[in-house]
Amino acid sequence: MRDLASAYERDHRFAEVAQLSRRLLALLEQAHGFDSTELIATLHQLSRATQMLGDDEAAERLLRALSIQESALGPNHPLVTWSLHALALLNLSRKGFADAEAFWLRAESIAVADRSQGDGQALGQDAILDCLILLYRAWRRPGLMESTTHRRLELAGDKSEDDLKFGALLGNLSEALDKQERYADAAATCRAAVNHRLLVSG
Repeated sequence: MRDLASAYERDHRFAEVAQLSRRLLALLEQAHGFDSTELIATLHQLSRATQMLGDDEAAERLLRALSIQESALGPNHPLVTWSLHALALLNLSRKGFADAEAFWLRAESIAVADRSQGDGQALGQDAILDCLILLYRAWRRPGLMESTTHRRLELAGDKSEDDLKFGALLGNLSEALDKQERYADAAATCRAAVNHRLLVSG
């Protein structure tokens, strides 16, 4: 049933996804109980579908998933980052910028600890920082966008990411500087981004 719901989701047939997910959720609750981690994936899928359908209860389902994970695994378990990320994305889509930031910052702190331990179960810190950059752009917080982009550049260097990513990050940094009216710094960073991309394409 979940595979069929996923196929419907890929085809953007969200009404069918929601219908199947509700049925599957009821079956899982009956089989495993209302507080089982077996419900997490279905709660996430149902939340995504109902969000696309304009259902205001999407956040409640994600909060339920988060509560189940925190109770069963602990509040700082790496897998909790996925529910935090989903909640942050939902709040970003609704322009709840402060709440989105809080969820992503908490997810990042867990991801950093997971990375140092080498478990690899958490959402990556790189992905979280990328999302925070998008958040600060939408929220019109160029200072935070700048500092977050600097942290993302450091991480990209540590992970030896590809040159295209470096160029894109330099472009983000230039944008953040420009919005703070630091035009000389923005221009220099923009030139560095262009030169980086030319080196890659050449």
